[in-house]
Amino acid sequence: MADAGEIVDSLPPASLDRLHRFADALAETNQHLNLSAVRAREGIWRRLILESLRLLPAIDAASANRPEPTTPATLIDVGTGGGIPGMALALARPEVRVTLLDATAKKLAFLERTAADVGATNVTCMHGRAEALGHDVRFRQAFDLVTARAVAALPVLLELCLPFARVGGTSLFPKGIALDDELAAAEVAAPLLGGRIIEASILPGIGSEVETRLVVLRKTEHTPRRFPRRTGVPAKQPLGAGSRNQDDGRADRTK
Repeated sequence: MADAGEIVDSLPPASLDRLHRFADALAETNQHLNLSAVRAREGIWRRLILESLRLLPAIDAASANRPEPTTPATLIDVGTGGGIPGMALALARPEVRVTLLDATAKKLAFLERTAADVGATNVTCMHGRAEALGHDVRFRQAFDLVTARAVAALPVLLELCLPFARVGGTSLFPKGIALDDELAAAEVAAPLLGGRIIEASILPGIGSEVETRLVVLRKTEHTPRRFPRRTGVPAKQPLGAGSRNQDDGRADRTK
């Protein structure tokens, strides 16, 4: 798998310029709006932008394996916050149609301004909660790719995100290295939601001490209609956390 340096070197100058302008805007706006815990411009580039770009090989592979690879791939970034990884991926792959979902309107306003400033016409911002929009027929099972970063524990992420993925689609979740307990619970939760974990490999380093595992899921069947559960329930009662959740949704595999 290519490291971040090789990925950056492969980007066209226009995409690289847009990424740097996004990093500048993120650093400036972060001074008065809490978009990220990473404040310094150098840290934003290394810890946020480069970490996001490490998903590109997986994005490219999933896009190429779609039933209709000649049409633009669609991606939704759930809980995008300051646009990580969704905005970075959109700027690096302008041919992918990217939807940035967040419950905080101020963050989306920043992303809309930034997308307009850098000319990212492939970006759409959507305000709302995944628990509600995951049931909206316009968005449910409508995306080829789903991403989310640092939103919640893995079993919770699966319930919030898998409803957006089409059958055959791919979900990508960058997580910390100490993932065994979350991964074990997610192995139970995934089939309840119509998915299957196919990989949880360590991503190449980016010159920092932070190690990242990329959890990759394939959507194998329709998510049962009862998922995602109402706001707050997925975090309070995560799937896979106990035997009482083991049979949730097995009787209902329709859209």
